[in-house]
Amino acid sequence: MCRKCKEEKSVAEMKRDPRNKMGFSKVCRICENERHKKYREAQKDKEEWQEKERQRQKQKKIRDEHKNEFFACESCQMLVKNVNVHNQTEYHKKNMNNGWKDDKEKKNFEHFQPRIIELKKMFVDWKNDLEIEKEKLEKEKREQKLARNREKSRLYYLAKKEKM
Repeated sequence: MCRKCKEEKSVAEMKRDPRNKMGFSKVCRICENERHKKYREAQKDKEEWQEKERQRQKQKKIRDEHKNEFFACESCQMLVKNVNVHNQTEYHKKNMNNGWKDDKEKKNFEHFQPRIIELKKMFVDWKNDLEIEKEKLEKEKREQKLARNREKSRLYYLAKKEKM
């Protein structure tokens, strides 16, 4: 029985789902397809989704047309047929430029890059110090717990001896 449309459906009409105990989804294929269709329609309005979809379609078309002839550009990971031609495209230049709008932005990055690297190193050192402190605290807790357990055991055996 489909949880969405509340109709009794055969196993053939249900979607397979290995996570479910019975091995089938609790929603029929028709309802699941409708849900996916609504989701895709809602996503189409979003500009980012549209751009990604265009890229996916373009990549799929390239793969289908040239199954054994395409490869991924090492720098921008785009599937291309000819590296030399691809390196001249605006897409590649934009990705190689790390999204900088102009040279001024790039110069600012280069100017602050040593400071950024220094701050990253400081952060890594700080993080390592925190991990060391955390390990020390955990070790102290374990030792304290062990000492408490030893004391409990000692008192237990003393009490047991006194009863005998």
